[in-house]
Amino acid sequence: MAADGRAEALAVAEAITAAFARKDVKAFADLYADDATVWHNNDGLTQGREENLAFVASIVGLFEDIHYADIKRLYTEEGIIQQHVVKGVLANGRKMEVPACLIMRIVNGKIAHIDEYADPAPFHALLHN
Repeated sequence: MAADGRAEALAVAEAITAAFARKDVKAFADLYADDATVWHNNDGLTQGREENLAFVASIVGLFEDIHYADIKRLYTEEGIIQQHVVKGVLANGRKMEVPACLIMRIVNGKIAHIDEYADPAPFHALLHN
């Protein structure tokens, strides 16, 4: 990826990381292309932009604090790969940690597609135990 493309990819990755920590779904929307899609490994399904934004809102809304930690990034010709741990704290103080990886394809400064790899078991255990 050219230097300007690397800078663009890093800016998008940093912006989505910050938006997640702020629980700012509007900022997510601003980072997504109009036809953005997000695929999840746990169910093999691809969500459209609006469906994924609603999903993000439902997740971040459950937590007092939620953020990405231990972030590692690798640039690709099409965007950036970000490996991180999702750390969250519910209102009752219960904590969650989920290792995850986002493979983001970035086009014209917007996220066109994300392949998201995460094991939802710790999240489900937190909510249902």
